Amino acid sequence: MKLDKKNIFPLLIYMVGLVYWYLFYFRGAPAIAHGDWVKEQVYLDTLRISLEQLAIPWAWDKVFYFSSPLFMANPEVVFTPDVVLLRVLTNQHFFYLHHCLFYSLGFFTLSKIATQLRLQTPAYLFIFLIFNFNGYVTSHISEGHFQWTGYYLIVTFLYLLYQSCRESAITVRDVLAGGVLGLLFANGSFHIAIWLSLFAGLILVFERRTWMKLFVILLIGCSLGAFRILPALLYFATASTKGMQSGYTDISLLLNSLTQLRGHGFGATTLQGWWEYSLYIGFTGFFVLIIGVVMYLRSEFMQNRLTQQWVLAATFLFLLSLGNTWGVLATFHLPLGGIERLSSRFIVIPFVLCALACTYMFNNLLNTLSSKIANQVFCTLVGFIAIDLFYQFLNWSLIATEAASGGGSVIPNVPILAEVSVDFKLTVAISWMVTGVAGIVSYVYLRHLRCQRSFEQTQKY
Repeated sequence: MKLDKKNIFPLLIYMVGLVYWYLFYFRGAPAIAHGDWVKEQVYLDTLRISLEQLAIPWAWDKVFYFSSPLFMANPEVVFTPDVVLLRVLTNQHFFYLHHCLFYSLGFFTLSKIATQLRLQTPAYLFIFLIFNFNGYVTSHISEGHFQWTGYYLIVTFLYLLYQSCRESAITVRDVLAGGVLGLLFANGSFHIAIWLSLFAGLILVFERRTWMKLFVILLIGCSLGAFRILPALLYFATASTKGMQSGYTDISLLLNSLTQLRGHGFGATTLQGWWEYSLYIGFTGFFVLIIGVVMYLRSEFMQNRLTQQWVLAATFLFLLSLGNTWGVLATFHLPLGGIERLSSRFIVIPFVLCALACTYMFNNLLNTLSSKIANQVFCTLVGFIAIDLFYQFLNWSLIATEAASGGGSVIPNVPILAEVSVDFKLTVAISWMVTGVAGIVSYVYLRHLRCQRSFEQTQKY
């Protein structure tokens, strides 16, 4: 499918996502005060007060939700530039607008991939549905894990990393990949940033020629995220290894997560809430996904060394999501190891890669067959997937989750405390300065690399 300015189809598909998430947030006028939404509401209320009073929200006057009252040390709070809109937006409207911004970034990357792979319409619709509306992102957001808006940047980081791995020199893509990590930290999506950093490390560490690439990506990402990382490491208590929770305990749970439509209340029969396991794409989506992945693993692409490295890295993360594997590794007191208590979450990276591999293989199949019947069959399968995901929407929209959890809670008023220790203020100030300097240096370096690339292209002609 050719995606260009004359083709309105991608725009229509993009609008479907905007409508989907609008209904998700506003259908039935939910209070958005269940599960972790309570703390998210308090986070935004605190930011709004600080913007109105032009005061730094150093801390609350009491401990709320976590064991520390230090607000500026909380790595979960959204600190992206759009928070300035809280002065004019309600929390509910900000939730929706912020979500749409990250959805748009992910959609842009998917469209770029679709253009490069020349995806036909059925294949494009498949990856659009599977990536944007699966049970993983929908159920996490529904439970109030607002940091999971960073999920949409997973495909952006993976795309930049793949393009970078195909080049030996440090390029613009390395800087942009580091920028994505920095944006994830700013969004409070530190879990996702850690998973992607681990994945990049698994791929690049085996190639000596790419060590410098890994260093640049992580240096830029961590430097841009310094204003979230340093205060959290020094002042925000992490979970102990005793708090580690098991991943997928057996194959049946893993299969159910992909194929069984479960609502919020189903979590009572599992170790964790169902949102910690769900990858729902329906039976049809699972059928297509498995066939596509098997085709990819049996294709000539597996002869490529880079492909083998990516498959091994994805397999490693997949194994971490099973049983107590991560809990055992975390006992060795790995850096930031205590933060990742729920190992089932690691599976999202292999899941996204499997969806992309499946899309690629079925697009190749459609190109090979060049048959109208083949297109019709695959379009029918995509239609079945869309129906399954629609029913999931009915089960996991905010109004449905709120009803299943027994209704919304009262949003507490947590006043801001003006006085905190000088050491804490100094740590926060220094970390923000590091981020500011890193942003300037990264921008200058990015401009340098682009000018260098333009010069080299000019020399060729």
